[in-house]
Amino acid sequence: MKFAHLLLLVFGLSFSISQAQDSKDIEKQKSKLTLAEEEKLTGDFATLHGKYVGKVVFSNSVITRESPESKFITTYTFGDKLHVRGFFPRSILNSKLISIVETGKTVKEMKYNYWDKEHLDNRYFLKLYLDGNYILSTRTSESPETLHAISSLSINETLNDDESESNFGKLLYKELKNKVDLLTPGKHKLKLEFTPSSSGYDSDYQYKSIAVGEIDMIVKDRKIDLNDPDVCLPIAQMNDKILEGKILKAFKAKGFKAEPKKVRIVSKKWNIIRNEYGIILRRYVEAYIGYSKNGKCYYDTYNFNQDYDGSGYQDEVYLMGEGIGTERERSCECLK
Repeated sequence: MKFAHLLLLVFGLSFSISQAQDSKDIEKQKSKLTLAEEEKLTGDFATLHGKYVGKVVFSNSVITRESPESKFITTYTFGDKLHVRGFFPRSILNSKLISIVETGKTVKEMKYNYWDKEHLDNRYFLKLYLDGNYILSTRTSESPETLHAISSLSINETLNDDESESNFGKLLYKELKNKVDLLTPGKHKLKLEFTPSSSGYDSDYQYKSIAVGEIDMIVKDRKIDLNDPDVCLPIAQMNDKILEGKILKAFKAKGFKAEPKKVRIVSKKWNIIRNEYGIILRRYVEAYIGYSKNGKCYYDTYNFNQDYDGSGYQDEVYLMGEGIGTERERSCECLK
Protein backbone atom coordinates (compact mmCIF):
# COMPACT_ATOMS: atom_id res chain seq x y z
CA MET A 1 0.00 0.00 0.00
CA LYS A 2 2.80 2.41 0.94
CA PHE A 3 4.65 1.61 -2.30
CA ALA A 4 1.46 2.18 -4.36
CA HIS A 5 0.87 5.46 -2.53
CA LEU A 6 4.44 6.52 -3.27
CA LEU A 7 4.00 5.70 -6.95
CA LEU A 8 0.84 7.86 -7.08
CA LEU A 9 2.69 10.77 -5.49
CA VAL A 10 5.58 10.44 -7.96
CA PHE A 11 3.16 10.21 -10.90
CA GLY A 12 1.20 13.22 -9.69
CA LEU A 13 4.35 15.27 -9.25
CA SER A 14 5.62 14.29 -12.71
CA PHE A 15 2.26 15.20 -14.25
CA SER A 16 2.26 18.60 -12.54
CA ILE A 17 5.82 19.30 -13.74
CA SER A 18 4.87 18.22 -17.27
CA GLN A 19 1.82 20.53 -17.24
CA ALA A 20 3.92 23.44 -16.02
CA GLN A 21 6.47 22.78 -18.75
CA ASP A 22 3.74 22.60 -21.40
CA SER A 23 2.29 25.90 -20.20
CA LYS A 24 5.73 27.47 -20.28
CA ASP A 25 6.32 26.22 -23.84
CA ILE A 26 2.92 27.53 -24.97
CA GLU A 27 3.60 30.97 -23.52
CA LYS A 28 6.98 30.97 -25.24
CA GLN A 29 5.35 30.22 -28.61
CA LYS A 30 2.69 32.89 -28.01
CA SER A 31 5.45 35.46 -27.58
CA LYS A 32 6.78 34.52 -31.01
CA LEU A 33 3.42 34.92 -32.78
CA THR A 34 3.02 37.75 -35.27
CA LEU A 35 -0.48 38.96 -34.50
CA ALA A 36 -2.65 41.37 -36.48
CA GLU A 37 -2.97 44.87 -35.06
CA GLU A 38 -6.20 45.22 -33.09
CA GLU A 39 -8.37 48.28 -32.61
CA LYS A 40 -7.69 50.53 -29.64
CA LEU A 41 -10.81 50.98 -27.51
CA THR A 42 -11.43 54.20 -25.64
CA GLY A 43 -14.03 55.91 -23.48
CA ASP A 44 -17.34 54.36 -22.43
CA PHE A 45 -17.15 51.62 -25.04
CA ALA A 46 -13.80 50.43 -23.65
CA THR A 47 -15.41 50.22 -20.20
CA LEU A 48 -18.38 48.32 -21.63
CA HIS A 49 -16.08 45.95 -23.48
CA GLY A 50 -14.13 45.24 -20.30
CA LYS A 51 -17.35 44.35 -18.49
CA TYR A 52 -18.80 42.09 -21.19
CA VAL A 53 -15.70 40.57 -22.80
CA GLY A 54 -16.39 36.98 -23.88
CA LYS A 55 -20.16 37.60 -23.83
CA VAL A 56 -23.00 38.32 -26.25
CA VAL A 57 -25.55 40.99 -25.32
CA PHE A 58 -29.03 41.56 -26.75
CA SER A 59 -31.32 44.48 -27.61
CA ASN A 60 -34.53 45.22 -29.54
CA SER A 61 -32.66 47.75 -31.67
CA VAL A 62 -29.19 48.04 -33.21
CA ILE A 63 -26.43 48.06 -30.59
CA THR A 64 -24.00 50.72 -31.73
CA ARG A 65 -20.77 51.57 -29.95
CA GLU A 66 -22.55 54.57 -28.47
CA SER A 67 -25.50 52.54 -27.12
CA PRO A 68 -25.88 52.72 -23.32
CA GLU A 69 -25.89 49.56 -21.24
CA SER A 70 -29.50 50.30 -20.27
CA LYS A 71 -30.46 49.32 -23.83
CA PHE A 72 -29.50 45.67 -23.22
CA ILE A 73 -32.32 43.20 -22.57
CA THR A 74 -32.53 39.78 -20.90
CA THR A 75 -35.97 38.78 -22.22
CA TYR A 76 -37.61 39.15 -25.61
CA THR A 77 -40.73 37.92 -27.41
CA PHE A 78 -40.20 35.65 -30.39
CA GLY A 79 -41.06 37.52 -33.58
CA ASP A 80 -39.75 40.87 -32.32
CA LYS A 81 -36.57 42.39 -33.71
CA LEU A 82 -33.49 41.05 -31.94
CA HIS A 83 -30.04 42.59 -32.26
CA VAL A 84 -26.87 41.17 -30.72
CA ARG A 85 -23.30 42.28 -30.11
CA GLY A 86 -20.35 40.07 -29.28
CA PHE A 87 -17.43 41.33 -27.17
CA PHE A 88 -14.20 39.45 -27.91
CA PRO A 89 -10.98 39.10 -25.87
CA ARG A 90 -9.02 39.18 -29.16
CA SER A 91 -9.98 39.80 -32.79
CA ILE A 92 -11.33 36.88 -34.85
CA LEU A 93 -7.99 36.40 -36.62
CA ASN A 94 -5.83 36.66 -33.51
CA SER A 95 -8.14 34.31 -31.62
CA LYS A 96 -7.45 31.68 -34.27
CA LEU A 97 -3.69 32.13 -34.09
CA ILE A 98 -3.58 31.95 -30.30
CA SER A 99 -5.96 28.99 -30.23
CA ILE A 100 -3.72 26.95 -32.52
CA VAL A 101 -0.64 27.67 -30.37
CA GLU A 102 -2.56 26.58 -27.25
CA THR A 103 -2.92 23.09 -28.76
CA GLY A 104 0.86 22.74 -28.57
CA LYS A 105 1.76 23.77 -32.12
CA THR A 106 4.93 25.78 -32.56
CA VAL A 107 5.14 28.97 -34.60
CA LYS A 108 7.47 27.13 -36.97
CA GLU A 109 4.87 24.40 -37.53
CA MET A 110 2.16 27.00 -38.05
CA LYS A 111 4.13 28.81 -40.75
CA TYR A 112 4.88 25.48 -42.46
CA ASN A 113 1.13 24.74 -42.56
CA TYR A 114 0.24 28.31 -43.61
CA TRP A 115 -1.46 28.91 -40.27
CA ASP A 116 -0.49 32.57 -40.16
CA LYS A 117 -2.24 35.90 -40.47
CA GLU A 118 -1.53 36.08 -44.23
CA HIS A 119 -3.27 32.80 -45.04
CA LEU A 120 -5.95 32.02 -42.43
CA ASP A 121 -9.59 32.68 -43.24
CA ASN A 122 -10.94 35.51 -41.05
CA ARG A 123 -14.61 34.62 -41.19
CA TYR A 124 -16.67 33.47 -38.23
CA PHE A 125 -19.73 31.39 -37.38
CA LEU A 126 -22.80 32.60 -35.54
CA LYS A 127 -24.23 29.52 -33.80
CA LEU A 128 -27.79 29.29 -32.49
CA TYR A 129 -29.21 27.02 -29.76
CA LEU A 130 -32.72 26.73 -28.31
CA ASP A 131 -33.15 25.13 -24.87
CA GLY A 132 -29.83 23.35 -25.37
CA ASN A 133 -30.76 22.06 -28.83
CA TYR A 134 -28.39 23.03 -31.64
CA ILE A 135 -30.40 24.78 -34.37
CA LEU A 136 -27.98 26.09 -37.00
CA SER A 137 -24.77 28.00 -37.61
CA THR A 138 -24.09 30.41 -40.46
CA ARG A 139 -20.74 31.69 -41.61
CA THR A 140 -19.96 35.18 -42.82
CA SER A 141 -19.03 35.63 -46.44
CA GLU A 142 -16.70 38.51 -45.65
CA SER A 143 -13.36 38.63 -47.45
CA PRO A 144 -10.08 38.10 -45.54
CA GLU A 145 -9.35 41.82 -45.93
CA THR A 146 -12.46 42.83 -44.01
CA LEU A 147 -11.31 45.13 -41.23
CA HIS A 148 -13.73 43.95 -38.55
CA ALA A 149 -12.58 40.32 -38.90
CA ILE A 150 -8.93 41.27 -38.59
CA SER A 151 -8.89 43.99 -35.94
CA SER A 152 -12.30 44.40 -34.32
CA LEU A 153 -12.92 43.37 -30.71
CA SER A 154 -16.70 43.66 -31.04
CA ILE A 155 -19.19 42.85 -33.83
CA ASN A 156 -22.90 43.59 -34.15
CA GLU A 157 -25.39 41.18 -35.75
CA THR A 158 -29.16 40.86 -36.23
CA LEU A 159 -31.58 37.95 -35.72
CA ASN A 160 -34.87 38.51 -37.54
CA ASP A 161 -36.51 37.95 -40.94
CA ASP A 162 -35.37 41.26 -42.45
CA GLU A 163 -34.28 40.43 -46.03
CA SER A 164 -31.63 43.13 -46.30
CA GLU A 165 -28.19 41.93 -47.41
CA SER A 166 -26.63 43.17 -44.18
CA ASN A 167 -28.81 40.84 -42.09
CA PHE A 168 -26.43 37.95 -41.58
CA GLY A 169 -28.73 36.36 -38.97
CA LYS A 170 -31.82 35.99 -41.17
CA LEU A 171 -30.94 32.37 -42.01
CA LEU A 172 -30.71 31.56 -38.31
CA TYR A 173 -34.08 33.18 -37.67
CA LYS A 174 -35.75 31.29 -40.54
CA GLU A 175 -34.35 27.99 -39.31
CA LEU A 176 -35.55 28.75 -35.78
CA LYS A 177 -38.96 29.74 -37.13
CA ASN A 178 -39.51 26.36 -38.73
CA LYS A 179 -38.79 24.48 -35.48
CA VAL A 180 -42.50 24.51 -34.75
CA ASP A 181 -42.37 21.50 -32.44
CA LEU A 182 -39.78 23.23 -30.21
CA LEU A 183 -41.46 26.64 -30.17
CA THR A 184 -44.14 25.74 -27.65
CA PRO A 185 -45.92 28.58 -25.83
CA GLY A 186 -43.99 29.76 -22.79
CA LYS A 187 -40.43 30.70 -21.86
CA HIS A 188 -37.39 29.29 -23.65
CA LYS A 189 -33.64 29.81 -23.46
CA LEU A 190 -31.97 31.15 -26.62
CA LYS A 191 -28.18 30.99 -26.89
CA LEU A 192 -25.84 32.54 -29.47
CA GLU A 193 -22.12 31.97 -29.96
CA PHE A 194 -19.50 33.74 -32.06
CA THR A 195 -16.91 31.18 -33.19
CA PRO A 196 -13.98 31.58 -35.62
CA SER A 197 -14.56 29.48 -38.73
CA SER A 198 -12.34 26.72 -40.10
CA SER A 199 -11.67 26.53 -43.83
CA GLY A 200 -8.78 26.18 -46.20
CA TYR A 201 -5.49 25.44 -44.46
CA ASP A 202 -7.10 24.91 -41.04
CA SER A 203 -10.23 23.08 -42.23
CA ASP A 204 -9.69 20.20 -39.78
CA TYR A 205 -9.36 22.48 -36.78
CA GLN A 206 -12.35 23.24 -34.52
CA TYR A 207 -12.15 26.58 -32.71
CA LYS A 208 -13.74 27.42 -29.40
CA SER A 209 -16.37 30.15 -29.14
CA ILE A 210 -15.01 33.58 -28.25
CA ALA A 211 -18.31 35.14 -27.13
CA VAL A 212 -21.43 33.45 -25.75
CA GLY A 213 -24.76 34.87 -24.57
CA GLU A 214 -28.19 33.65 -23.49
CA ILE A 215 -31.57 35.36 -23.38
CA ASP A 216 -35.03 34.28 -22.21
CA MET A 217 -37.36 34.04 -25.21
CA ILE A 218 -41.12 34.19 -24.77
CA VAL A 219 -43.24 32.31 -27.32
CA LYS A 220 -46.89 33.27 -27.47
CA ASP A 221 -49.62 31.02 -28.86
CA ARG A 222 -48.66 30.30 -32.47
CA LYS A 223 -50.92 29.26 -35.31
CA ILE A 224 -49.05 27.36 -37.99
CA ASP A 225 -49.28 28.99 -41.42
CA LEU A 226 -49.40 25.97 -43.74
CA ASN A 227 -48.40 28.23 -46.66
CA ASP A 228 -45.35 29.77 -45.01
CA PRO A 229 -42.35 28.23 -46.83
CA ASP A 230 -40.10 28.96 -43.83
CA VAL A 231 -42.38 26.92 -41.58
CA CYS A 232 -44.18 24.37 -43.76
CA LEU A 233 -44.34 24.06 -47.55
CA PRO A 234 -44.43 26.64 -50.37
CA ILE A 235 -47.77 27.73 -51.84
CA ALA A 236 -48.94 25.53 -54.73
CA GLN A 237 -48.82 27.20 -58.15
CA MET A 238 -50.93 24.49 -59.79
CA ASN A 239 -54.00 22.98 -58.14
CA ASP A 240 -54.76 19.79 -60.05
CA LYS A 241 -56.02 16.97 -57.82
CA ILE A 242 -55.76 14.38 -60.59
CA LEU A 243 -52.14 15.29 -61.28
CA GLU A 244 -51.37 15.33 -57.56
CA GLY A 245 -52.72 11.78 -57.30
CA LYS A 246 -50.46 10.65 -60.15
CA ILE A 247 -47.49 12.34 -58.50
CA LEU A 248 -48.14 10.49 -55.23
CA LYS A 249 -48.37 7.21 -57.15
CA ALA A 250 -45.07 7.95 -58.93
CA PHE A 251 -43.38 8.78 -55.62
CA LYS A 252 -44.53 5.50 -54.06
CA ALA A 253 -43.36 3.57 -57.12
CA LYS A 254 -39.76 4.60 -56.39
CA GLY A 255 -39.79 2.51 -53.22
CA PHE A 256 -38.60 5.25 -50.86
CA LYS A 257 -38.73 4.34 -47.17
CA ALA A 258 -41.11 7.23 -46.58
CA GLU A 259 -44.85 7.75 -46.52
CA PRO A 260 -45.95 10.69 -48.74
CA LYS A 261 -48.56 12.91 -47.11
CA LYS A 262 -48.84 16.13 -49.12
CA VAL A 263 -48.09 17.43 -52.63
CA ARG A 264 -47.43 21.05 -53.58
CA ILE A 265 -46.85 21.60 -57.30
CA VAL A 266 -44.70 24.75 -57.49
CA SER A 267 -44.36 24.98 -61.28
CA LYS A 268 -46.84 27.41 -62.84
CA LYS A 269 -46.95 25.29 -66.00
CA TRP A 270 -45.38 22.21 -67.54
CA ASN A 271 -41.74 22.59 -68.60
CA ILE A 272 -41.04 21.04 -72.01
CA ILE A 273 -37.78 19.16 -72.74
CA ARG A 274 -36.60 18.95 -76.37
CA ASN A 275 -33.62 17.29 -78.02
CA GLU A 276 -30.99 19.08 -80.10
CA TYR A 277 -33.32 19.01 -83.13
CA GLY A 278 -36.20 20.66 -81.30
CA ILE A 279 -38.24 17.48 -81.03
CA ILE A 280 -40.28 17.20 -77.84
CA LEU A 281 -39.13 14.37 -75.57
CA ARG A 282 -41.07 14.94 -72.38
CA ARG A 283 -42.39 17.53 -69.98
CA TYR A 284 -42.07 17.91 -66.21
CA VAL A 285 -43.36 19.81 -63.21
CA GLU A 286 -41.51 20.55 -59.99
CA ALA A 287 -43.30 19.51 -56.81
CA TYR A 288 -42.62 19.49 -53.08
CA ILE A 289 -43.50 16.22 -51.38
CA GLY A 290 -44.15 16.23 -47.66
CA TYR A 291 -43.56 12.80 -46.13
CA SER A 292 -43.00 10.98 -42.87
CA LYS A 293 -40.27 8.51 -41.99
CA ASN A 294 -38.87 7.14 -38.75
CA GLY A 295 -41.40 9.09 -36.72
CA LYS A 296 -40.47 12.49 -38.17
CA CYS A 297 -41.69 14.61 -41.08
CA TYR A 298 -39.77 16.15 -43.99
CA TYR A 299 -40.09 17.60 -47.46
CA ASP A 300 -37.98 17.36 -50.58
CA THR A 301 -38.25 18.68 -54.13
CA TYR A 302 -38.74 16.42 -57.16
CA ASN A 303 -39.33 16.69 -60.91
CA PHE A 304 -42.21 14.56 -62.18
CA ASN A 305 -42.27 13.71 -65.88
CA GLN A 306 -44.58 12.70 -68.71
CA ASP A 307 -43.10 11.30 -71.93
CA TYR A 308 -44.17 12.52 -75.39
CA ASP A 309 -44.98 9.79 -77.96
CA GLY A 310 -45.11 11.97 -81.08
CA SER A 311 -48.78 12.77 -80.95
CA GLY A 312 -49.38 13.56 -77.29
CA TYR A 313 -48.20 13.11 -73.75
CA GLN A 314 -48.62 9.72 -72.13
CA ASP A 315 -50.91 9.45 -69.15
CA GLU A 316 -48.25 8.00 -66.83
CA VAL A 317 -46.34 10.38 -64.57
CA TYR A 318 -42.98 9.16 -63.32
CA LEU A 319 -40.16 10.40 -61.13
CA MET A 320 -36.73 10.63 -62.74
CA GLY A 321 -33.84 10.38 -60.29
CA GLU A 322 -33.91 10.42 -56.50
CA GLY A 323 -34.94 14.01 -55.79
CA ILE A 324 -33.07 17.29 -55.82
CA GLY A 325 -31.47 16.73 -52.40
CA THR A 326 -33.17 19.52 -50.50
CA GLU A 327 -34.64 17.39 -47.70
CA ARG A 328 -35.62 19.52 -44.73
CA GLU A 329 -37.33 18.52 -41.52
CA ARG A 330 -40.75 20.03 -40.87
CA SER A 331 -43.39 19.75 -38.18
CA CYS A 332 -45.83 16.92 -38.84
CA GLU A 333 -48.56 19.52 -38.26
CA CYS A 334 -47.66 20.86 -41.73
CA LEU A 335 -48.68 17.61 -43.40
CA LYS A 336 -52.17 17.23 -41.92
